Amino acid sequence: MFRNRCTWFSIALISVLAMVAPQVLSQGFIDNFNRPDQDGPPGDWTAFRGEWTITDGSLVGESSDFDNNTLREAWIWAGQPPVELSSDLEFSFDMNFLTDSNVGDLNGRHAGVFFCSSRPTHRWDREGGINGYCLDWIDRAGDRGVRLVRIDGGDQTPLRNAGGKLRGPPLHWRVVLD
Repeated sequence: MFRNRCTWFSIALISVLAMVAPQVLSQGFIDNFNRPDQDGPPGDWTAFRGEWTITDGSLVGESSDFDNNTLREAWIWAGQPPVELSSDLEFSFDMNFLTDSNVGDLNGRHAGVFFCSSRPTHRWDREGGINGYCLDWIDRAGDRGVRLVRIDGGDQTPLRNAGGKLRGPPLHWRVVLD
């Protein structure tokens, strides 16, 4: 079902402050963020957009416009440089939003992971022809819940939307691909 091409793993935080903690696991890459607070992204991650810190043992990201980022998205890739993983992989992480669902835009809280990526960029990269999959949470009324989206050349195709009746996003996430 998933492509057997180069695979990168990214955490994407979109429009809101969010936290991924305490552990991110995938084959060949483990980080529990168990180190002193740090301004700026951890040295073994590749920040693509947004502002990243380690705070209280968690990776914390926030979208910003300091890089003329009109999409207001924050992206960070596992590894420095980003690691390539087999498409036969398993990863788990905890994701906790630091804001409530009323963040002032139509999307509300929105964050997730990008995997089986053709290159380390962002999911809207039509110019670079990005391909891969995004698993995320969104508060938007039309598709609220957990979504699995396939990205082909930057174009997005929703494959599955679930969890709309949940009171909020799940804390513990696990993805298994084979």
